Amino acid sequence: MAKPAPLVIRLKKTPDAPPVLAGVRADGTATWQRSHVAFPVHDLVHYCIESRLGLRDAFFGLIAQGWSLEDFGQPWPKGPLPAEALLAEQMVGEVWRAFIQREPLSARELNQRVSAVRAQQGLDMPRMITESELEDILARLGELAQQWRQLPPGGTLELRFPPG
Repeated sequence: MAKPAPLVIRLKKTPDAPPVLAGVRADGTATWQRSHVAFPVHDLVHYCIESRLGLRDAFFGLIAQGWSLEDFGQPWPKGPLPAEALLAEQMVGEVWRAFIQREPLSARELNQRVSAVRAQQGLDMPRMITESELEDILARLGELAQQWRQLPPGGTLELRFPPG
């Protein structure tokens, strides 16, 4: 697997329109779209999970590799999601729901929920998340969500992927 090009992620809080997610690749190409008001936090969950777990063939890694934001949905012009991206999506869904609803979530619960969904799809669980990893993800998510909330209209939260 080739190392993905660095990606600059920009979440812009617009004054009178939905927020904008943009990804600018190392070669200068970009993809962007307006999103639902709740999706910046969803995107931050992706960032935290993919960064902490080193997932490079998930949402932001695929954007760095050249996928556009329109490729993530019907009619799936790039084909089905890679296995790593599917795992990330399943983890993101559970972490996002717990974060938004302010529910506690343990690594054990997360692993059980994701494993159950994957079993229904005939998929195994290729990787379990540890309590330490989940704590790191939730701590970073809390920091970034706070930065997003405090951002004034017209402001942009900028992140590098992979970080560092």
